Amino acid sequence: MPPADRGAPRPARRAVRSPADEGVDGHAQQEARQIESFFSENSQAHHQEEEAKVFPALLASSDEALVATVRMLQQDHGWIEEDWLAIAPQLRAIAAGYSWYDPDELRHGIEVFLELCREHIQLEESIIYPEAKAMAAKLARRRATLPPLKFTAAEPSSS
Repeated sequence: MPPADRGAPRPARRAVRSPADEGVDGHAQQEARQIESFFSENSQAHHQEEEAKVFPALLASSDEALVATVRMLQQDHGWIEEDWLAIAPQLRAIAAGYSWYDPDELRHGIEVFLELCREHIQLEESIIYPEAKAMAAKLARRRATLPPLKFTAAEPSSS
């Protein structure tokens, strides 16, 4: 699953400095294209996968703190998407060679976005994923103790 800084392409960590400080050149265009592509293609799909496959079991937990953390992460998904929608057009413009963006606004937007992603991923990796893995292991152990299902051709189907 995507993580904080390490999940973003290396250029995303430099995006706070470039292209705002270096201008729109071929290198800035390439970095902007990589960053925009990574987050536009991967981030939203990652969040959808978590919402569908990881969060439901955790939300059913009797652990109130865990449920509250999952709810906070769900809210983060919305904030991350909203922040991304503000940054993406500027990065697309840079990727296309335009310089109409406001470097200070872009720098601030990227800093806010990356900080939210860092905090979000820290919670995922320290609480949510270990808990989800523990739940999956417990379910697998429970399934292993059940006898295999047997079907016979003589029994009518209930459907």
